[in-house]
Parts: sequence; structure tokens; C-alpha cells
Amino acid sequence: MSYLLRFKHWQLFAIFIVLPFISDVFMLFALVINLAWMYTIGTVMNAKIPANYRPDMLLYRGCCALLFAIGIASVVLRANATAFPYGNYHYLSWAVFAIYILTYLYVVHFTTKMLMQAIGGGDFWLCFFRFMVCFIGVWYIQPMVQHVYSEENEVQDALG
Repeated sequence: MSYLLRFKHWQLFAIFIVLPFISDVFMLFALVINLAWMYTIGTVMNAKIPANYRPDMLLYRGCCALLFAIGIASVVLRANATAFPYGNYHYLSWAVFAIYILTYLYVVHFTTKMLMQAIGGGDFWLCFFRFMVCFIGVWYIQPMVQHVYSEENEVQDALG
């Protein structure tokens, strides 16, 4: 999925903003691309950190999978509003929403932490906010990611 790191910021912006207005299918596609983009940044930047400073990726991967599952389920259930015609599932939806928000905050925190460690510092909370508001933050985050990613590729090309 490292091809997502080669996208230009305006291409990601178009995917995150323009596609969801077309239909629910494209909204799901934009959700998956956003999650895959953050996952790719987190894993690639984690690999750039020295081994003794790397955090465990198991919880991060699990949270990304949970976000993906909840996102798919919410779009499918929204498209099929009569899936639960009987019973009161109001409290269940609030519980799932709370789990989704907490999981999303963890994924954004981990991704921001990996990016800040890979570039050698910076304003963590500003980058965190940019990930949270991805349609604005992509204009700032993607050039940073491309800079780090291009340096990695230049070193690999020079070595062999």
C-alpha cells in the first residue's frame, strides 16, 4: 500500500472530499482510502524508527481492522435502513459510536507519533489536529510524508 504515499496532496483531497458527495459507495471508498493512508503512514514510518524505539504494531493493526469493520457495517446498515425493524438498538449504536471514536483517536495518535518520530520532531498536536481534519491536513501531511518516503527511496537506489 505504499503507493498511497506517492499520491499528491490534491489527489488525496479529491478522494476525501469529492467522492463522498457522489454516492454511498464512493463514501465507503473514501473511508477505506483514508484509513489505508493512515495505516500506511503508521507502518512505513514505524519501519524507519530504530528497532529499540519501535512500539508494538499489534494494537494498531487491530484498531485499524476494527475501524474498517465498523465503517463498512455502518455504510451497509445505512443503505439498508430496515435491517433492524424490531427492537430498540439506540444504546447499541451509541456504544459502537463511542468505540469507533476512541479507536479512531488511538489510530490518529499512533500515526502522528510515528510520523513525528520519523521526521525527527515537530509539533505533535498540530499534526494530530491535521490528521483529525484530514481534508485540510492532507495539504500539510502528505508533503512531509513524501519527503521522508523519497529520502528512503533515494538511499535504496544509491545502495543498489
